[in-house]
Amino acid sequence: MADNPMITKPTLVLTRPQAASERVARALGVANEAVISPIIRIEPTGEEAALADGEAVIITSFNALSFVPDIAGRDAYVVGERSASEVKARGGRVRFVAQDVSQLVHELETNRLNSDAFMHIRGRHTRGGIAERLLNARDVVVYDQVSQPLDDMARGVLTGNAHVVLPLYSPRSAAILAHEIGGASGPNVQTLAISEAVAEVWQRETGGRAAVCSVPSGKEMLKQLSVMLGGRL
Repeated sequence: MADNPMITKPTLVLTRPQAASERVARALGVANEAVISPIIRIEPTGEEAALADGEAVIITSFNALSFVPDIAGRDAYVVGERSASEVKARGGRVRFVAQDVSQLVHELETNRLNSDAFMHIRGRHTRGGIAERLLNARDVVVYDQVSQPLDDMARGVLTGNAHVVLPLYSPRSAAILAHEIGGASGPNVQTLAISEAVAEVWQRETGGRAAVCSVPSGKEMLKQLSVMLGGRL
């Protein structure tokens, strides 16, 4: 059956850092239609991840990989398949791939796997307290997630009456975005949170409910966003 020309597809609003938002828009086939207004930009802190001999790396965000030194031959424990693929491409030995930080910490706490010392290479704002919870673990903050305002177009779309699909990928970004729209989104905004933690922040800050991704991963977010936009991946 042909698409009904009278039915307007929803607008996808993306507020992740620019490169990540563009990647999501391309994957969903809406690169020219999506409204992109990053509320966070990634900036280096100037700290260096000087790894000791035999020290394994923990990567909980793909953003960290831009600041990671040579990891060829090193053990790596990562969150997310995309980060795992990049670590492998750079010669690292991926020992465990977790869906989220909680799963990774549980695995490291209970099994310790193959490494005796760990460095968590991360951004300034992170969850899980990995270095505090693990023996023989330390962290280095190599980048900052600096908040920035929504642009006028994105704010207008999110607070107006248009049919909008809005993905949320972290509790902090949910809180920042809620502040940017004055604590309330428009009546036709469908929100998809990557986890219960993100959905809880959104509800607390806006009073609105968000659907929660069935699996906390970028891949599953794309699948569910595609359905919300009227397509299939």
